[in-house]
Amino acid sequence: MSVSELSEAPSPRRDTKATQELERQLQIANNATSHLELEVKRRDTTIAVLNRELAAKTKLLEKANAEVQQLRNKLSDKGQLSESLMNDLRRKQEVNSQLCQQIDTPSTQFMHYCFEIGITPNPQLLRSLHQDPTISCTDPLSFEDIAALSEVLSMRSTHNTQHWQQFESISVALATDDCYAVLAEIITSTPTLTRLAIASPSDAGLATILNSLQTVHWVNTLSISNPTISASTLSSLFQTLTQRRITVPSLAIPGTVTPPQPELFPIALAELDLHNSPLPADSFDLVQLAVMRVLNLSHQSELTNAKLETILSGCPVLQSLNIDHCPLVTDAIVPVLNKLGCNVHQLHILSTPIYNITLQHVTTLYTDWFKTTKMDCPKLVEIPTELRHFALLSLKCPHLSRLNMTGVTLGEREMNVLADGVTGLADLSLPACRVSGLQRFVPRLRRLQYLNLTNSKIVRDHDLQILPSTLQHLDLSYCYYLTDAAIIHISGQCVNLVKLSLRHCCNVTNESLKYLGDRNTKLTNLDLRGCKKITSLAIDRLATQIPLEEVLHEDYQSALVGSQEPVPETVDAHDPIVMGSDGVTHNPTKGNATPTVGSPTYSHIPTKPSSPKPPISPGHSAATSPHKAASPTSLTFMSPTARTYQYRQANSRPFPVQ
Repeated sequence: MSVSELSEAPSPRRDTKATQELERQLQIANNATSHLELEVKRRDTTIAVLNRELAAKTKLLEKANAEVQQLRNKLSDKGQLSESLMNDLRRKQEVNSQLCQQIDTPSTQFMHYCFEIGITPNPQLLRSLHQDPTISCTDPLSFEDIAALSEVLSMRSTHNTQHWQQFESISVALATDDCYAVLAEIITSTPTLTRLAIASPSDAGLATILNSLQTVHWVNTLSISNPTISASTLSSLFQTLTQRRITVPSLAIPGTVTPPQPELFPIALAELDLHNSPLPADSFDLVQLAVMRVLNLSHQSELTNAKLETILSGCPVLQSLNIDHCPLVTDAIVPVLNKLGCNVHQLHILSTPIYNITLQHVTTLYTDWFKTTKMDCPKLVEIPTELRHFALLSLKCPHLSRLNMTGVTLGEREMNVLADGVTGLADLSLPACRVSGLQRFVPRLRRLQYLNLTNSKIVRDHDLQILPSTLQHLDLSYCYYLTDAAIIHISGQCVNLVKLSLRHCCNVTNESLKYLGDRNTKLTNLDLRGCKKITSLAIDRLATQIPLEEVLHEDYQSALVGSQEPVPETVDAHDPIVMGSDGVTHNPTKGNATPTVGSPTYSHIPTKPSSPKPPISPGHSAATSPHKAASPTSLTFMSPTARTYQYRQANSRPFPVQ
């Protein structure tokens, strides 16, 4: 081996160092690799944790997105609901606006105005304002009440004028004198006012009203009740009624450069009511109004024949005169009435000592026949009052169509007087009268349509042997002595009979119904309550023969209703049921409705012993009540459970409720 080769060959010492260096570097590399592996594992663990967290966050995000989507859906639904609610709100606002227009009435305005000024609205006046065009309040009105009324009448509706009708009548009572000035303002500012009624006016207050009446021309009816006025004010009253100064407006008259001067015109007073307002004797001469048509002088203790003659001479067109309870007016006024009262067709003489009644022009007479001995009225058509006396010796009223006597004893003499004097009757009522000789009187009534013999206990079969064929309504309730013979006579003669009442005719049996079914085909209403000898089978057989609309009998109550409808113990006549045009009976007080069927109605009605009287207006007694019957062809039910009805026509009346 050469020296160069030996020098180039590594020595063992140098190889060891290199090896150690390499091992050290390898160790370092191994350590670095281990560290890197640990770092990788740590990173992998971190990545796994991050992946898990990312997965969790992703799930949360997806859940949040789902919730967001749900919220968006809900928001969309809420938007649609909000739009629907807005549409509903707009519709309700329209309805509310319409309701505001409908309730914009004088009564609501009066109530709101009273609340604004801090007073309680007068309930009676509030109800009256709701029933325009009439304002009526009997309670004395305070200054605040009449001021509120004046404020309401001065304003008008800003929404709807449909409910603001023009007021035509005012009837009030005022508490203090300062209220009359406000009432005077109402009179002068309400040109539609035609009727004025003041209760218990004071002297100063009436003077204020008279001053306002002198400036207006629209008030044509004045009623003053129970005044406490002086003679000077009374004189001013009648002077105001006699004449009034009215300014004539400017007119375009050819050749006239100045308007006409003011001129006196008579007041157009059509009605004057002075009942219960006693006048002094020297004041009657002032009651002379050229256009007066209705005059009420009842309860005038100072009115004499001479004063009444003066009044009649000053009222040439007077049509209705009331002199009830005037003790100084006697028979001597009758010739004056025939001479000066040619237009007086309605006369009230209740409790007035006029016993010789020979009136040539009167068609409607309110009298009680107390001590009346002679009556000759060729044009008399109606006596609306209930007569409880009969002392007539002569009676001539050929055109009298309606007569009602209660509790009067009518013997042969009385029947002869009636037979000679009232042959034109269409309506005859004799309830609770002791009648004998009926067969001499009734056959002469060729136009009789309604006959009421209720509670005429002495009526026998032979009294009903001859009845006019024109009879349509016959009431024989509580005529205990009638038998089948009377009903057989009735069925054969009264072929036009529509309504028949045999209530508590205890001796009538099923045999009568056979004849009614064969002959009376127009019969629609039959009252058999209390007829214990009549069975339900006979009634059922009769109902198949003729078109009955109503049958009243106890047995048919149980047969028809059974246990479903209890029988009432009493009937409250103040709780009516009215049949409407839809065939359903409506109770206006309780709101129930009972459908009616084509078959007749069978019911039992234990009614009260007396029927209620209609309300009597001020200035009229019970016998002079101005209330009229219901409109023709109206069905009115008097019991809410039994369904009884009254059938009214122009020339007929229903049976009275016992």
